[in-house]
Amino acid sequence: MLKDLLNILITGVGGQGNVTMARILATAAAFAGYDVLVGELYGSAQRGGSVTSHVRIGKKVLTPMIPKHSADAVIALEMNESLRVADYLKRNATIVLNEYMIYPPEVLRGEASYPSKDEIVSVLKGLTDKVYVVPATDIAIKQLGNAMVGNTILLGFFLSVFDTGINYEHVAEALKVTIKPKYLDLNLKALDVGRELAQKYA
Repeated sequence: MLKDLLNILITGVGGQGNVTMARILATAAAFAGYDVLVGELYGSAQRGGSVTSHVRIGKKVLTPMIPKHSADAVIALEMNESLRVADYLKRNATIVLNEYMIYPPEVLRGEASYPSKDEIVSVLKGLTDKVYVVPATDIAIKQLGNAMVGNTILLGFFLSVFDTGINYEHVAEALKVTIKPKYLDLNLKALDVGRELAQKYA
């Protein structure tokens, strides 16, 4: 059954692949029969700046950008980036966090501070009880030998804990038309790892 409107933010830093994740999710939604629009906001993406993709899915979507205080869910590929989009969240939204941190140069030089994992989670739990911390990149490296499919693990996890109405088959078809053929089997495995991880988490 199609939802009237779902607003999903995918956030990370330049080079993490969140634009690709947004494309996969949007394509899967289209295969499921949804109307879908995607909008993107870039910081200094080529220098590792913030990148946020707005994915809007529903029976009829008129604009690509999600208004503040309207996001039903956030997928954060880097933990601190979740805080940057906190003011977009609805009350009790779903947040799926990759347990992964990328420290900016000023932090590495000791010129700025960076919040800890516990600090980030504490802030987010002040907004919603639905906060999931997933070591997706670490699992991707250890189980599948490729850090980049951490994003697909995270997507599989997200689709298992947040009801989009998108079936597994739709996501698998979306991967087939979005991912290069030589990486398809690896990404399908990663999707399954994410789904299995969500079952264990529950």
